[in-house]
Amino acid sequence: PVELIAVAMQYDSEQYVRHYQQANQLPFPVVLDQKGDIAHQFGDIKLTPTLVMIDPHGNIIQQYLGEVNPATLREKIDQLIQS
Repeated sequence: PVELIAVAMQYDSEQYVRHYQQANQLPFPVVLDQKGDIAHQFGDIKLTPTLVMIDPHGNIIQQYLGEVNPATLREKIDQLIQS
């Protein structure tokens, strides 16, 4: 019930993003936001990392700026799955 998608910022080069994705063997898709449209739709995000949790209805339910503790993230996901 959980899907992860990374969105690279408009200022990130495609070559850098693809190299990072391969070098770190990211287990989720990475989208290039070449025009900045995605960042704009989520409140004009300018800093990374920014994590946005969206429910199945498209509502933003949580937003984190900066690195997220994996245990905190897992706890939040578990809460959402159980509710």
